[in-house]
Amino acid sequence: GISHRSPLAGCPPREARRERACRHSTAVRASAGGDVRQGLLKVDVSPLCELKYVRMLSELCCESFYGVQKPWEKMNPIGTVQRGLIFQEIEQDLSMRIQRYRKAGNDADRSCGALLVGVDDEGTLVGFVDLSLTLYDKQAEEFSVVQGPGLAVPSEDFERRPYIANLAVSPAFRRRGVADQLMAYAHRMAATLPGASSNIWLEVNESNKAAVQLYQKMGYTVVSVDEDAKEVVKGPLTYHFASTRRLRLSMPLPLQKEEVAD
Repeated sequence: GISHRSPLAGCPPREARRERACRHSTAVRASAGGDVRQGLLKVDVSPLCELKYVRMLSELCCESFYGVQKPWEKMNPIGTVQRGLIFQEIEQDLSMRIQRYRKAGNDADRSCGALLVGVDDEGTLVGFVDLSLTLYDKQAEEFSVVQGPGLAVPSEDFERRPYIANLAVSPAFRRRGVADQLMAYAHRMAATLPGASSNIWLEVNESNKAAVQLYQKMGYTVVSVDEDAKEVVKGPLTYHFASTRRLRLSMPLPLQKEEVAD
């Protein structure tokens, strides 16, 4: 299992707050029965470089995108197996990303991004976001997200662009400014990536109205639409694919590259 007494650890780990317990936000706060939405929550954002927290992050991601699994839902074998497969895919993707980010270490010239986590003053994980240099096919005009972060390009028809993925905030801590703080850090860091373009990019399903509004409020604008996209949807009993329109959004990065503190 995950050691809840180990530091959540960026690279290198912070001294004080990173040595506090890293508790899963939903399990600790939501189970207590209290409503934690009490205004702006100041969070400490930093890169995560330790694989031992991947399972915790995957659980948060599943809950953020598909909700907390209810006790009676766990009794449905088909839905439980499907959620398990989704969880496994998320876990593998996050593991791959963290391993690639770790290879760069503290060398800014080799950095291809970071998985940024946010914790509150009690050391509780409240959200995370992935920032990467993602491969972009200039001919097909599409991102190859599944290939993960990196610096190499196969030919002159490709380039690496700063790309936001997996913005996940614990359901118990939403509407408290967590996403804004995670994204603000990601934007500053994106401007320091080697060979980074003047813009940052992300993709979101049009059906995710709250996310679309959040990004547009931050300054993102829609640059293209995939009319034939698919998304995994949670139904009453099972998960299934559904048609959706996937929006590609972009916004300019800060003009001046700002140093991002460890």
